[in-house]
Amino acid sequence: MQAARIAALATEGAEEGQIETVERALSPPRFDTATDRSVLSSMNVARRDLDGMLMQVGNVLDLDPMS
Repeated sequence: MQAARIAALATEGAEEGQIETVERALSPPRFDTATDRSVLSSMNVARRDLDGMLMQVGNVLDLDPMS
C-alpha cells in the first residue's frame, strides 16, 4: 500500500524531497526494547505523546516537526 501512495505522488509531480519526507513519515516507528529501562521509559513517554498528537490531526504531515 505504501508503494502505491508513493507512486501516486510521483505521478502527480511531487518533488523528490517531498516524496522522501512522505516515505519517512509512512514508515513504522522503531523502538528499541533492549535498552536500559530508564531509556525505554523515556521512549515510551515520547511514544504516548506522539500517539496523542497523531490523534489530533488528520495527516501526520500536519504535525509541527518542532513539537
